[in-house]
Amino acid sequence: MATVPDRALFRRFPRLAETLPIVPLLTGPTPVRRLAPLEDELGVAELWIKDDGRCAPPYGGNKPRKLEWLLGDARARGFERVVAIGGDGSNYCLATAIHGTRAGFDVTLITMPQPPIEEVRRNLRAGVATGAEYVPTGSDAALVTTLARRVVSGSLRGRRPYATWFGGSSPLGAVGFVEAALELMDQVAAGELPRPDVVFLPTGSVGSHAGLELGLRLHAATTDDPEPPPSVVGVRVTPEVLGNPRLVAWTANRCMSVLRAADPGLPRLRIAPKDVTVREGFFGEAYGVGTRAGMEAMERLGPLGVGLDPTYSAKTMAALLAAGEAGELRGRRALFWVTFNACPLDDLPAGDLADLPESLRRRVDTLAP
Repeated sequence: MATVPDRALFRRFPRLAETLPIVPLLTGPTPVRRLAPLEDELGVAELWIKDDGRCAPPYGGNKPRKLEWLLGDARARGFERVVAIGGDGSNYCLATAIHGTRAGFDVTLITMPQPPIEEVRRNLRAGVATGAEYVPTGSDAALVTTLARRVVSGSLRGRRPYATWFGGSSPLGAVGFVEAALELMDQVAAGELPRPDVVFLPTGSVGSHAGLELGLRLHAATTDDPEPPPSVVGVRVTPEVLGNPRLVAWTANRCMSVLRAADPGLPRLRIAPKDVTVREGFFGEAYGVGTRAGMEAMERLGPLGVGLDPTYSAKTMAALLAAGEAGELRGRRALFWVTFNACPLDDLPAGDLADLPESLRRRVDTLAP
């Protein structure tokens, strides 16, 4: 009999260990620590971070939490190829390339143009080195159309491609952050940190936000804990069509259905869009384009040993800092969830960008060296 991974979700709900397959990627619960130097100026009672940056070497962040369940499902159902979609330099695409190929899958990445920044070039080098197949498209509409065509044509050829959504943020992928919520509450129970009043994290493709929202409510519904669950503030870092309360609620509710199908003994929980908080005003000009507030957040957090990326975590921290300075967090315990990869890409093999398809190579060639 296979050994069941020691996971927060399985400890809380043992039947899920028998019904939800997983490819374990995380090395264990991710660390929490206090950022006391910022507390007085923000007026918070306490400020903490939960850092997923190095959760699954050689590539961490929030993506491996979702990929564990997606790859587990793909393997259990006999798929041989995993397909991911995103921008040319998508962190999710890169995470899928790294962890998917290491798990024995062939990987196809269908990508669309995104703002030309050096991070895109670095991610592409690392992705090419994994042997993943790149299929560039010209727009988001073409991206989805190409995904559908690849899945159909692959099935006809017997390659059994397993398609995943933006950021891995399907209802199944969101299970990763249901577990993350239970992991956090286990750390609270163990005395590693006090119970947060509010948790800030990016709202991008919404899977992390939806899973965390559901997981905290599931904890409250299945324990004797008399305190209300921490509230969740998602900060929109993608276009509104992707990051909005309605989609967060929909994903959370579909995730609940996935869990109840695996364990009918779980309670019936439902989240309404009005119960979801998505903070606006920090997205900036476009996806992947940094903001002045985000850059200032990076400068303030860098000396404290907290690395941020300009697309997701810097904008989210900027929102937390603004909320504190406006007095919204006075006397409250706040937690910031670090969702970006902090494992150095320099430690990974670097592929040759000349091996990319010509149309994608031309896009990359517009970047400064």
